[in-house]
Amino acid sequence: MIKKIIIFALFFSFNTYALDEFLPQGEELNKLIELYGLDVDLPDIKEYPIFLGTVNQRNIPANHQVNDEPDILGDMVKTIQAAGEKVEDLVFYDYGKDKKEPIPVKKKDPTSDLTQLIDKKKISRNVGQAIKREQQIESPPIMPPGQMMDYLKSLETMGKGPNELKSNSYKKIYAYEGKMGKSLKGEIYNFEFVPSFDDRDSIVENGDGFIELEKNLNSAQGIIRGGIIKRDYVRTKVDLVMKQGRDTLRVPFLEIESLEQFLDQEKLRGLGGFILLNLENTIVSVDIDSNFEAKIYLDEKLNVVDEGQERFVFFVGVPVGNVLLKILNNKKEVAQKIIHVTENELYFDQIKLLPGGLERVDLFEKKLLGTIETELNIDGKDLNVFNTEYEGENIGLNTYEYYHPTMIRGTRRYFTLAHDGNEIFLGNLEEKKIEVPNAKFIDSVLDFLNIDSLYKQCIVQINLSMPVHDFIARGESEYDTLNIETYFLGSDGKFSEDINDLTEKAFIYGNFQGLVNGKVTYEDGSNDFFQSYCSDSTYLVEQY
Repeated sequence: MIKKIIIFALFFSFNTYALDEFLPQGEELNKLIELYGLDVDLPDIKEYPIFLGTVNQRNIPANHQVNDEPDILGDMVKTIQAAGEKVEDLVFYDYGKDKKEPIPVKKKDPTSDLTQLIDKKKISRNVGQAIKREQQIESPPIMPPGQMMDYLKSLETMGKGPNELKSNSYKKIYAYEGKMGKSLKGEIYNFEFVPSFDDRDSIVENGDGFIELEKNLNSAQGIIRGGIIKRDYVRTKVDLVMKQGRDTLRVPFLEIESLEQFLDQEKLRGLGGFILLNLENTIVSVDIDSNFEAKIYLDEKLNVVDEGQERFVFFVGVPVGNVLLKILNNKKEVAQKIIHVTENELYFDQIKLLPGGLERVDLFEKKLLGTIETELNIDGKDLNVFNTEYEGENIGLNTYEYYHPTMIRGTRRYFTLAHDGNEIFLGNLEEKKIEVPNAKFIDSVLDFLNIDSLYKQCIVQINLSMPVHDFIARGESEYDTLNIETYFLGSDGKFSEDINDLTEKAFIYGNFQGLVNGKVTYEDGSNDFFQSYCSDSTYLVEQY
């Protein structure tokens, strides 16, 4: 059998089906770049730090085959260039370089009103939090056992601490030794999984051949992004889909030496990052919207094969940042997912498609100081399934029916909503109700942040479903910084830097393009694990 590797310098083309006719063009793709922060400009070639050994030192040139198929993103590029603005390059967050801790949130401090908060900002927020943490490192007074038990019970009664709940979601992670172009076999031991939202919450394989995560989910699904790490193996990023019940993820863990040899043999440089996808049988074609050095088809043993015989698709030399992954199935349906590529690391995903169908959602609105939700009645055409041609249809006062196309397992549903003079983005999964901010509400948020607009900035509003005990969020972008701030809003209409008994919403404010990963711990002990997107000039509402 003739082995085949397709090498691209620019974009992709489908050999089996032409994807162009199924993908949105022009304005729709322009909306896509706004929400997800997609990078469509080819970055300047530069020498990245050595990640595998000698292959980058040799700077081996690749034999590129220029793809002369129509540029799917052409309309979007022209639109951006016409606007006279430069699209910011996205870079991923490299945890191997700088193990910064996520900004912790104090629990149960009283809120302050807007004036008090502004008056307090004599020093930077990060410095202030560091001082607060140091002040809190004192050992608590020791209570007699009986008094301690009474105290703990009273906390649960008063809602001052999370209850212990039995886990309802179990995820096993197996890592198998992968040698590129040679074999995939044998379980690996003593590897580690490090969640992206908190380096301190890592889990180490203890001799069983797998790592098992046990969580109690509040929602139907959560995403835990993290890195699988072991010496002499390529660090591998995964987005773990946590659902109620038991599930298993089997990860090809590539040996560094074998990947070096493979790249050397194929005369590839491998600058940037890598993507490895495990495909189910219904998938016909896979592509990404980004530039890449090579697209390689592999069988179940990681041997190179012809297109159509593959089990895995391997992308080499992908620029870092947010990348749109596009999947074409045998029914000519296209599913899409945003993934984040990090420098010198491999992103792995086991692709499974979920069928599309009709869905319903109820929209509500609540004022800043309001305690009662009111039905939001709009023209159904103002509610669109994001990056598609599908619109909502009014079937009730505030109930809208829409068709959602096939999805990749683990993704959430996103909408664009034109409301009250603003265009905002909404995200949900199985939640049938979304609370929408109006113009006055958004203005109040901007006033609190002391900004006039969202130009070159983003806000992610998370609608929380119950009283919160703890909240952690961390940004992941091209730049090696945690450039986000987290604030909270209570039912009394007061903003705060800290959680309190009245907290109903969280706001993540940043000026970068990339991912936001986090964990919410509720008073009842359950959790939500979220992954959202920060992009230029966007206001995104995530409903939980």
